[in-house]
Amino acid sequence: WGMVKTDAEGRYAFTTIKPSAYMVDVKWSRPPHIHYKVSRRGYHEITTQMYFAGEALNEKDNLLNIVAENERDLLVVDFNEINGVLHGSFSVVLAKVS
Repeated sequence: WGMVKTDAEGRYAFTTIKPSAYMVDVKWSRPPHIHYKVSRRGYHEITTQMYFAGEALNEKDNLLNIVAENERDLLVVDFNEINGVLHGSFSVVLAKVS
């Protein structure tokens, strides 16, 4: 992983495997998700998570469910198969430090 560089329009790409769900405690299992921590000098750093559409555990995830219902779709990505590989798009926007 390490640093991911962006292109001139701020887009980036990387390849990974889909993570597994994991148990936090006997009453809570986290759905598959990927953590992001994005930073750039002159901008506010952001830490967030990307979830996979269609995961049953998304509906019960304590962290996803504290996000306002009308904003959850920003964190859940639907993947499409292209040449046998799943592709998805997850937008991260950093705010400038004023």
